[in-house]
Amino acid sequence: MKLVLALAAAALLAGCAMNPSESGGATAAAAQPSAQDRALVEKMAYDFEGAWNRHDMIAFANLFHEDAEWVHWRGGLWSGKPAIYEGHKEIHETYYRNTKATVRGIEALHFLSPTVAYLRVRSDMEGDARSPGQTFRYRRTMILSERNGAWLIIKGHNTRIADDLQ
Repeated sequence: MKLVLALAAAALLAGCAMNPSESGGATAAAAQPSAQDRALVEKMAYDFEGAWNRHDMIAFANLFHEDAEWVHWRGGLWSGKPAIYEGHKEIHETYYRNTKATVRGIEALHFLSPTVAYLRVRSDMEGDARSPGQTFRYRRTMILSERNGAWLIIKGHNTRIADDLQ
């Protein structure tokens, strides 16, 4: 599975580097999702936000496959759903206890195959007890995969956007 995701990511990057005339349209034709699959993947951005804002880390962890990996904004890696749950539970019981996340938009959604999608979301977060009154901007990238009829996160990364960047 890791090899499949790595190859899918490489194909996406190669496709992004080409313009449509160079690729012969192959990138666009590679994976045509159903309207339902597209809606389910887009909904993930808002399900993530909802679980975060309720500080319901059980619901949050259930957005991930058992073998998922998450790189948090400081660069740490949580491997497996239990680690993702424990890491988020700890911060939501302390300095993220009163945070609120707001999705600002879906920047990208690409289906790499009928069962693998790349989702990039722009969001803001306020309420960090360590930084009262500040709103932080984030860019979250996620690879979702469909298994047994459920689209869940298999790989993800959250990056805090520096003040001088868009």
